[in-house]
Amino acid sequence: MALTWTHKDRGEIRVHENTEELSTGVVDIIAEISEASILKHGAFCIVLSGGSLVSLMGKLIESLYDNCRLG
Repeated sequence: MALTWTHKDRGEIRVHENTEELSTGVVDIIAEISEASILKHGAFCIVLSGGSLVSLMGKLIESLYDNCRLG
């Protein structure tokens, strides 16, 4: 379970127990934001820097975006 609090200048901050929890949390946030964006704008765009972020999310995110186009 993540510890969550709001910083006056930096917004919401979450601290996770381990990398498994972190990766699940990141995927959940991306899914939530993407759904809201698609409903509002008809599309969702995201840029990932690569490296450990992509590795952390791994297979967890694949099922969310089976019908996505990469370009």
